[in-house]
Amino acid sequence: MSSPATPSTKSPPPPATARPHIDIKDIMIRRCVRMDLSMLMYAMDLAHQVTRLYDSDGEIAAHMQAQFERVFGQYWHCIVNQETTPDSPQWCGAMYVNLAVGPTHITLYKISDTA
Repeated sequence: MSSPATPSTKSPPPPATARPHIDIKDIMIRRCVRMDLSMLMYAMDLAHQVTRLYDSDGEIAAHMQAQFERVFGQYWHCIVNQETTPDSPQWCGAMYVNLAVGPTHITLYKISDTA
């Protein structure tokens, strides 16, 4: 008589995610205009966090925009896509950063009130 089957002690592999794990040191700053270093570092850290938390470009953009408005005041805009795009235009009076987090490209900008 054979012994009953014992359950496997191996854990199942983690589910595949849409976005690969990217270390913060691998985030590329494509362009940064009129942002001080602390704001740039906050943008990089936030981009690193949200690309690990969310799968959709829309969720990433909404979270980036909301967090920047909470910390740095209103009327930030965020564009997220998975394609290589040309550098953002230098809008008159705009403060912006364009980041590449692996295959995800994030452009975060604020048009000056005086522009």
